[in-house]
Amino acid sequence: QIVLKSLAQSDRHQECISRGLGILRQLNFHIPLSPSNENILNAMASTAIMASQYSSDCIISLYHVTSDDTAYAAVRIMDAFYISTFAAASSFMPLIACEIVKFSLQNG
Repeated sequence: QIVLKSLAQSDRHQECISRGLGILRQLNFHIPLSPSNENILNAMASTAIMASQYSSDCIISLYHVTSDDTAYAAVRIMDAFYISTFAAASSFMPLIACEIVKFSLQNG
């Protein structure tokens, strides 16, 4: 996480993205190596379907501090390199955003 934030702050966004994706893949997140428009649209559609199953009150009630170290690490990793996906106008940005939403719905 510290390395990713350091890379982002040094404007080494592509390296930050590459390392962050590698870590997420090790944590069993399935993110394509070269996202296509179809990958992005599918991710957005599946995220919308998942989110539509929750009311606003239900989403608010999901908030809790997780004791699962892997889940906590995944959130910190996504947070550490998401800004680089934005800064680099990366095609990974919408995929990571969808992963953040889905992960939050599943893990609080």
